Amino acid sequence: MEAAVISFGPTFGKLFLEPEAKRENPIQVPKQLKIASIKWLSLEDAKDECVPELEAEFNSRADRWEKETAIYSAPGPKILHADYQTIMGKMGESVIPLILKRLPKSGSDWLWALEHITDENPAKNAKSYAEAVHAWLEWGKQREYI
Repeated sequence: MEAAVISFGPTFGKLFLEPEAKRENPIQVPKQLKIASIKWLSLEDAKDECVPELEAEFNSRADRWEKETAIYSAPGPKILHADYQTIMGKMGESVIPLILKRLPKSGSDWLWALEHITDENPAKNAKSYAEAVHAWLEWGKQREYI
């Protein structure tokens, strides 16, 4: 099975397109974006090629979100921050392994994002933050995210 990796150059990065998406939802590329290259690779190789860029963008947004919202105790400003919203909405399921990797070290509230990205909450009966983190990490291992 093959997948496409579409490169838009250094400013816009790469888009990973699985075969099912190609058939069901053809992508619309805005005219102002020029496609630098399209590579057809095996599904695994295509995913591997896109991961470093995804991880770099995620880490940049996550670092900024953690820094800029550290002063808030209420969850509202943290959850409504533009970077948190982008991570949940636009990056979505692809960053679950990255959130789980950051979770034990961060101390920031990634639990809400995980619950809303996955539509699951393995930590619903947790009595502490540490228990919630443990529940999510076990969930991630069971589903081979980590």
